[in-house]
Amino acid sequence: MIFPIPAFKGIEFGSGFNSAKAEGSEHNDALVGVNGKPVTNHSGGSTGGISNGNELVFRIAVKPTSSIGNNKKL
Repeated sequence: MIFPIPAFKGIEFGSGFNSAKAEGSEHNDALVGVNGKPVTNHSGGSTGGISNGNELVFRIAVKPTSSIGNNKKL
């Protein structure tokens, strides 16, 4: 539902872009218990594009409206 909106220019799930700075062992969402639900939610509730049972967490970047007038002289 998010991707068709043209103003959205970026999206990150869970730890998002900060996860690129982490070690794999730090970003791991270990599965525990009989239901297999992860304790942490670094992936933002989606592992490999499939819900993992945690809350879905994501952030978006929205571009400003380009049709707003500007009184500055070029």
